[in-house]
Amino acid sequence: MIKRVGRLAFINGIVLFLIPFLGLGGRPAGVPPAEFHHVAIVQSTMFFQVVYGVLSNLKMLNTEPGVVIVYVFRPIMEWMMKRTPVGHSLKASYLTVICVLLFISSLWSEFVGLPYFFGAVALGLATPKRPPLGTGLSEKMGCFIWYFLMPCYIIGIGYNMDLSLFSLGDLIRYEILFGMVRFAKVVAVALPSLYYNVPLWHAILVGFIVNIQGIYDVQIYKQNFNYRKISKKTFGAMVMSAMINSTILIVVVKKVYQTMSKRNPYKRRTVQHCRIEAPLRILTCFRQREAVRPVLDLVELSRPAIGSPLSVFALNLEELNNHSLPLLIHHKQEISPFVVPSPRDQIVKAFHNYEKTNPETVLIECFTAVAPRKTMHEDVCTIAFDQETDLVVLTLDAGMESWERLLCGPDDREMLAYATRLANHPSVELHVFRLLDHNGASPLRDMVERNHDMRVINMFRKENSENNIIFREVRIEEAVELMELLRKEGDDFDVMMVGIRHEENLLMLEGLSEWSNMKELGELGDLLISKDLQLSVSVLALHQ
Repeated sequence: MIKRVGRLAFINGIVLFLIPFLGLGGRPAGVPPAEFHHVAIVQSTMFFQVVYGVLSNLKMLNTEPGVVIVYVFRPIMEWMMKRTPVGHSLKASYLTVICVLLFISSLWSEFVGLPYFFGAVALGLATPKRPPLGTGLSEKMGCFIWYFLMPCYIIGIGYNMDLSLFSLGDLIRYEILFGMVRFAKVVAVALPSLYYNVPLWHAILVGFIVNIQGIYDVQIYKQNFNYRKISKKTFGAMVMSAMINSTILIVVVKKVYQTMSKRNPYKRRTVQHCRIEAPLRILTCFRQREAVRPVLDLVELSRPAIGSPLSVFALNLEELNNHSLPLLIHHKQEISPFVVPSPRDQIVKAFHNYEKTNPETVLIECFTAVAPRKTMHEDVCTIAFDQETDLVVLTLDAGMESWERLLCGPDDREMLAYATRLANHPSVELHVFRLLDHNGASPLRDMVERNHDMRVINMFRKENSENNIIFREVRIEEAVELMELLRKEGDDFDVMMVGIRHEENLLMLEGLSEWSNMKELGELGDLLISKDLQLSVSVLALHQ
């Protein structure tokens, strides 16, 4: 695992401890000499769990030992997983057994002369991360730990603090010492990062992040206090400093990150504003293997017969369970034919095989994002901006939770622009329906939007008069007529494309939103996939 993180991370990991630790040599700064060595060690140490927790709360996750335990306890937990049916939660009796294993591990650590938490850490490393065990433990024990045990532990920390033991001068001397450690950590991160061409503010931001301290740091302080390696006075100063400075640093990190992550597109990245001869760049996002086939079908329709190749960025989204790490993987290498492919590898291989069969018209890059549901859209937006995509395709699998809307703009004009590109494919026959109200006018009350629509429609009819395109204007007065039209015409097509947003209070759409199941698709898109119409057509709903 250490070899896979990369050279920069490896260097940072070493110097992040050595520079602060060595930099404090021989400078007690008011700390008793007998305690200084232990203070230097714990202040120079960074805990991954603290950094992970802070980044998770700030939605910044993806910007990246016991012999008895391995050979006895882990097989017991593997057996529990095999005995738990797929989709079922962990039995209460199994949870009790795991708690007993935890107590045995901790007791065994103390018995052989190690800190008690060493056994707990080793058992955690050996615990299978896959469901149902990894997620089951988090679900069943999480509330008890965070809402009962953790408050009791924090109260115990406060009970051992005595603020009357140190004066203002003591606080200043301690803070100077701790400030030197924090500055040394920033330098330790910044220097190697700048050497590897990391932007200065990115390096400084990471330096701030690694200085944030949390409950794991306090736990180490408590251990040193319990073993009488530091005094009550030093313990209180360290806890107070960690609490105050970490609170300030979290606010600073959030502000700096928000400033750095503001993305200002200097030109319109839409299909409508992309020149017809320019290459189209599409980001496709999906969460199940079943969605790969329809995505590849859409890619096939979108690739040009001649000219610049279509650029496709395939993003496989995997939800992060409570026992794993967030990842953003760029799949650059081919999957070895001698290795049994995982579901993730099968998806990558499907896209690479398609690229091989169309090397002159399609370029494909594959990514996998493993992230919590609440921050998953950040990975989508990051790749969309970094790769300057013109279109983001999100697959909605029936019965699954819906997606957030990512973009905004006049949807029908974007739909017409994309449909025009698809019509250039030799196998595509395009039918365009323009729905009119009883006055024979486009159902738009906004004059600016109506003028934009008329200009786009006139240009479309002029430029495609000789293409394989059928343009029809249909008068619709109420929702019943709209449903009849869709029911009559729907099954004649393989794909139907609609804009998501339309003018409010349209008679033809009146009442449809009340029965909508997937509001993200808009009234028309939701109607097309509804059980009332029972159409077999695929639906592409566009939001510019």
